Amino acid sequence: MRQDIQTLRGLAIVLVVLFHAWPATVPAAYLGVDIFFVVSGYLLARKVQVELDAGRFRHGSFVRRRLRRLARPVLPVLVAVTAVGLWLLTASERVSLWEQLAGAATFTVNVVLWLQGGYFDQASTTKPLLHLWALAVIGQAALILPLLMRLPRGRWPWVAAVLAGASFAGLLKMIEYDAAAAYFLLPFRLWEFILGMLLTRLPPLRRAVGARRLLAGLAGLGMLMVAFAGDPGPSAWVMLTGCLLASAIIVLAPPATGMPSPLARLGHHSYALYLVHWPVLAFLHSAFLGAEPPIGLLLAALGVSFVGAWGLHRLTDDRQAVNPRVAPGTSAVLLAVLLWGAFPQDARAGVDWQHERRPNVGLHPQCDFKDLFQPIAQCLTTKRPRWLVWGDSMAMQWAQALADMDRSRPGVAQATMSTCGPLVGVSPVYSGDLGPQWARRCIAFNDSVLEWLRRQPALEHVLLGSVFLYHVERGQRLQTRDGTMRQSVDAAEEALMATVQAIRAAGKRVSIMAPVPTAAFDVGACLERMISGLPVLGRKDCDIDRRAWVRATSPVLELMRRMEASGVHVVHPDRVLCGGNVCVTRLDGVPLYRDKAHLSYSGAAVLIRKLELRGPP
Repeated sequence: MRQDIQTLRGLAIVLVVLFHAWPATVPAAYLGVDIFFVVSGYLLARKVQVELDAGRFRHGSFVRRRLRRLARPVLPVLVAVTAVGLWLLTASERVSLWEQLAGAATFTVNVVLWLQGGYFDQASTTKPLLHLWALAVIGQAALILPLLMRLPRGRWPWVAAVLAGASFAGLLKMIEYDAAAAYFLLPFRLWEFILGMLLTRLPPLRRAVGARRLLAGLAGLGMLMVAFAGDPGPSAWVMLTGCLLASAIIVLAPPATGMPSPLARLGHHSYALYLVHWPVLAFLHSAFLGAEPPIGLLLAALGVSFVGAWGLHRLTDDRQAVNPRVAPGTSAVLLAVLLWGAFPQDARAGVDWQHERRPNVGLHPQCDFKDLFQPIAQCLTTKRPRWLVWGDSMAMQWAQALADMDRSRPGVAQATMSTCGPLVGVSPVYSGDLGPQWARRCIAFNDSVLEWLRRQPALEHVLLGSVFLYHVERGQRLQTRDGTMRQSVDAAEEALMATVQAIRAAGKRVSIMAPVPTAAFDVGACLERMISGLPVLGRKDCDIDRRAWVRATSPVLELMRRMEASGVHVVHPDRVLCGGNVCVTRLDGVPLYRDKAHLSYSGAAVLIRKLELRGPP
């Protein structure tokens, strides 16, 4: 293997490990994976071309050899992750892991992870097989891309270039609609592999060795600068820049002489390190409930990862045609997948945690609307409801609890859209899935809810619920009907008061449900782990520090105070949950939370009875 390729691999794995350990410090180091894709495309094209020139290329045989080479080091990792996961992970995490194991066995784990994603999905930092999505993409590319090279030698690069352009254009478009799909799925990654493949068609570079070495070094330095200063996105332009710099290094780097560099030696072990380091970090994050572990433990975890990678590389060294020690791993993984998937997960401590911590979407998952509000049957408990629950996921959690509170009374309608607070005429605007197009859909959704409630003579009470923080964050912007404006408490107050006045003008009474106390750690996972006897690091209990919550949400609390001072009825869950400097996470022995911010169905039912919600006076 060329030392420049190994050096590039070494640089890529350094970026990946830094990004996984300290993402805030190296926000764009995810481009390390993009580098691997370019290198993979380059090596794939070289190998296919050699076999084509020799007249011995067989597509099926090539794909089998490629997948076998990818899979051999993965199998021991799957065995270890399965064993540790059965002991360490919560019920929902174990179910998620089994789905990922099944995907890993079929090179479709990238699709599994995409389908698992969603607003209520567990934190990505606690998924021990998350990193295998890249291997699935490499395997899928190995299945498809060699077919391009079966075209006439002078034609396939042009066809490939057109395909790469379409792939990158699709990435730019998809990032706005579904950032997870753009990140995980092969169609939006093909351009990176093809870029590497096209490098094999460039004529030899005729420059002085010193000049080439200098330019390659500058490209590597530029890659580091992008990793440390680039958009945390993931950004298509950061990915493109990283891939072009990687391509420049492949083209410019002169033939190596002498001893390999430390980066080249690290690159030789990069695959094993990639496979090992992430599960170690993910299990550590699980035990820390998704919060940031101390730097000492992170460094220790990376030390364990390097030792494990060295052992994995020795166990599955490519220089061994057949390694008999790896074969038992195949059987163990397959057996673990079959047995684990065939039997239901146990209810630890007598609680069906998977049921208790399921996403609290209210009356029905379809009540998390994506466009305009529609009064569908699943989101109405009666044809003439007296209550309307309107807002984002913080409103969803109250819908079923309100419907169950007193079944003798007329029912509830639910009009909710994730992240879309019930403030008419404005919406938070970010990048990716929450870009300007989504913000305009949010505004249209709220307009449609207001129009519907005006036509409901039986409707008496409207309960507005939201995190509200997304409307008052410093440095962020609000989409309006005419453009954008800076987020502020003043702007949110104006929009929220306009919503209240519009509801009152329709002859309805209105209440605002203030947000429940939230934490920097996963409260639901903490409760399950504490009650079930699973390891928890960094905490003695699951209560929320009231002072930390107040500091983090002070603009929202100020907004609630202003609304109350203006005569709006505001319901305060914290007045039930908080005393002194602590906010409890259990009432009457019932765990209240499903994650760090949302209540479980049981928790919302208990809390709403304590709040004695009857609507505004």
